[in-house]
Amino acid sequence: MKQALTFFVILLATQQIFAQAQGIVALPAPKPDLTVTTFTVDSPAVLHCGTQTITVSWTEKNRSRGIAAAHNSAVYINGGPTFLIPIGTLSAGQSQSGTTTATFYNGPCDCLPTSYTIPIFMKADWYNTVAETNETNNNSATVTQSAACP
Repeated sequence: MKQALTFFVILLATQQIFAQAQGIVALPAPKPDLTVTTFTVDSPAVLHCGTQTITVSWTEKNRSRGIAAAHNSAVYINGGPTFLIPIGTLSAGQSQSGTTTATFYNGPCDCLPTSYTIPIFMKADWYNTVAETNETNNNSATVTQSAACP
């Protein structure tokens, strides 16, 4: 094992010296670009107060040539991140789709007005752990969901 390691170190040093002598410059690896290409709220048709269950369908895509490491994306309901969706490693051009059901608290049942709307959207790479070519295109289009007090 020691001989193989010594050979590997010598090989790397030789390649580095050759690259420097030839004026070869190593280019950085391309970065990924994560976007949410589809996002729908499948149920319920109307959100009510109290504890609520919601189902969303989504597709997240890596639109660039770089590889995106595994990360978490988030669904925002009424302005705040409500639940996380784990996304695996995405190669260049690769997508991951799914349907997720989660329970959240939609406020007390003493609300006014009696009907209103709630914005819901998904953000790719919620923690910004993946360095991307474009960090400003991670949000899906916002779905406006009807809500009502009983």
